[in-house]
Amino acid sequence: MTFKKNLKKVLFVIGPLLITVVAIMIYFLNLSSTGEKLDKESKEYVDNVVPIISKSWDEKELRSRAILVLIPWAFLALLYEVGTYYASL
Repeated sequence: MTFKKNLKKVLFVIGPLLITVVAIMIYFLNLSSTGEKLDKESKEYVDNVVPIISKSWDEKELRSRAILVLIPWAFLALLYEVGTYYASL
C-alpha cells in the first residue's frame, strides 16, 4: 500500500513537470517556424520599400541630421569615393 502512495506522490509531482516541459517544447517549435516566416516577410518588405524611401532622401539634410558618431564614417566614405575617382583617371 505504501508503494502505491509513494508512486502516486511521485506521479503527482513529475506529471505536471513533464506536461510543462512538453508545452514549452511545443511553444518553441511553433515560435521557430513562425519566426522564419516573419523573417522572410520582413526581408521582402525591406527589399521593396527601402529603395522607394531612399529615392527621396536629400544628402545634405541627412548630413545635417547625422549624429557625431557617423561623421567619421561619412568622411571615410568620401575618401573612398575620391580615391576611386582618382584611381579611374
